[in-house]
Amino acid sequence: MKDEIKRRVEEHYEARADPLLLSKLGSEMRKDGLPTEENGRGLLDLARQLAPDIVAYQDPDSPAYIAIYPSSRHDEMKPYFEARSAYRFLSALPKSVILAFCIQVSDGEKVFLRIKNPIRYTRGSTNNDPDFIEVDEDLRFSGLYIEAINSIPREQVTSLARNINHWFDKNGITIEDLKSSENGLVDVLGPSANVEKEGKTALDRLLEAQPSEIAGKLVIPADIAVHLSKLR
Repeated sequence: MKDEIKRRVEEHYEARADPLLLSKLGSEMRKDGLPTEENGRGLLDLARQLAPDIVAYQDPDSPAYIAIYPSSRHDEMKPYFEARSAYRFLSALPKSVILAFCIQVSDGEKVFLRIKNPIRYTRGSTNNDPDFIEVDEDLRFSGLYIEAINSIPREQVTSLARNINHWFDKNGITIEDLKSSENGLVDVLGPSANVEKEGKTALDRLLEAQPSEIAGKLVIPADIAVHLSKLR
């Protein structure tokens, strides 16, 4: 049976690059009328007996996720597992935090993020409120469109999560600081006056249409703000 497992693992990676999940392997073997245990040992135990040629990776934060792959493919598998962790990390963050690292800004504008309740970001050349911390430009993915967390390309989601974690560490912020804060609202300040008309987004035009005393206080849901910032 171990030979059958090894054969199927090798066949999978000859045809595909994505990880072969243990659950899928078991389902395929049962579909073909083959047993998935031997002498009281389940598929995972049998796969682990194929080490070091075959690796059974179990996600430490989600034990049900088990991927099996040839040890020669370790470097190719690592980005998949890193991206899986990144998707989980970003999914736990308030949308305002993610948007602060992705919103497109005009020349000369900076992005500032407040971690205290309610979590909000602002755009502008300066911000004198001590609760707002500047989001380093080199850590941002300006203009990255996010319809949903799981829609972010694998390469970008890993880098985005790494950059946000770096910013957290730099400013002494932990995920615990976010848990009691509001989620899903973004504080948007008015657009830069120096933006050329053809470069303005729908978000800029929406803000310009508001009275000056309202534009600076306008609160827009994060998913709507992201969508509007991509429309021209």
